[in-house]
Amino acid sequence: MPGRSLVERPASQSAQFQQYLRAKLVESSPQLDIAVLDLASYLKTHHREKDLRLFHPYEGHLTAAGHRVTADFILFI
Repeated sequence: MPGRSLVERPASQSAQFQQYLRAKLVESSPQLDIAVLDLASYLKTHHREKDLRLFHPYEGHLTAAGHRVTADFILFI
């Protein structure tokens, strides 16, 4: 589950660490025979293109819209 910084502030240190870890997980998933659901990219697209507030600004948990987008992602994969 990506954090708010990865979606909303991709240049931040927290986002860079999350992006590094995400890339390593995606890269190693075939060798480990683990399915990876790339929710981070999906949330980034919805945040950027649809201008949705997916996370609460102060505590960083998903908003109702964030939960809907996440549920849609899981439902339609």
